[in-house]
Amino acid sequence: MALSLVAMFFAGLFLANGVPHFVKGVTGQRHMTTFARSSSAMTNVLRAAAIFVVGGVLLWLGLEQDAPGVAQVAAAGGAAQIKTSDSASGFSGLGIMVLGLIAMFFAGLFLTNGVPHFVKGVTGQRHMTPFARSSPAVVNVLWAAANFVVGGVLLWSGLEQDAPGLAQAAAAGVAALLISVRLSIMWSNPDARLPWHKD
Repeated sequence: MALSLVAMFFAGLFLANGVPHFVKGVTGQRHMTTFARSSSAMTNVLRAAAIFVVGGVLLWLGLEQDAPGVAQVAAAGGAAQIKTSDSASGFSGLGIMVLGLIAMFFAGLFLTNGVPHFVKGVTGQRHMTPFARSSPAVVNVLWAAANFVVGGVLLWSGLEQDAPGLAQAAAAGVAALLISVRLSIMWSNPDARLPWHKD
């Protein structure tokens, strides 16, 4: 039980440490890392990804132990365990697993894409959306909410399938890393625009 609580404590530390690097990176901003006082957006995204992997492994190790659930959550500072369901019908086992992994991949894309819009919106800043090159803060919050709803439905759908938990996490994590790196590159360009933006 003590090992579980220690793992959960450090999982909370690592996951919380990754958040500012992730947010700065996906919004195209420079931020201090262990490598430099002002690291590029992509360096921050990659650092956040490494921190999230370590935190995720620690979280998994902590949840695998026989400690009481409330003590685990308290040690991690609020981390919660998502349980998968055993229900599967209709498709073959392999087909169900593939559908679950695809759902998790796209859940990672949508949930990660919502973060920069949410952060910019709730801090009152204008930011690019599919609707305009510089959308008002409220439009960014609404666009983030739409991404979170779609990502949440896909996450729930992916967790309902019989894919192994590690494969599900890997599918969502790869998608999150891919879009994070892409967003960090895009938002670092002051002239960034989507192909249909006219301004």
